[in-house]
Amino acid sequence: MLKPITFKVKEKLFLIGQLLLSEEELLKSLGEPHYIETDNLRTCGGPQWFWGFVEDEGSMVAIDFHPLGGHVKVGTNRPNEVDKLLTQLRIRNEALSKYDQLYDYYG
Repeated sequence: MLKPITFKVKEKLFLIGQLLLSEEELLKSLGEPHYIETDNLRTCGGPQWFWGFVEDEGSMVAIDFHPLGGHVKVGTNRPNEVDKLLTQLRIRNEALSKYDQLYDYYG
């Protein structure tokens, strides 16, 4: 079962792709953002919304959304488990457009 992350993540996360979801779909699945960054120097302009979840076994998923551009990035510490994590968040796996390679996730 996934729980909201309530601590600073020290484990490396990988950026694995983008979710093709609307703002309404995100809020319906994830609820209100866990954190909203409003400092334009940190977000390249406009707010950035963040959600983070962790399983008891340690699998983590981080999702961030830029409302102005509509981009939804997905990061995880265990890329092979991302489909399972998204299913637990009530996000259909087809909504994930995976990148051809893994990148470091900086949120």
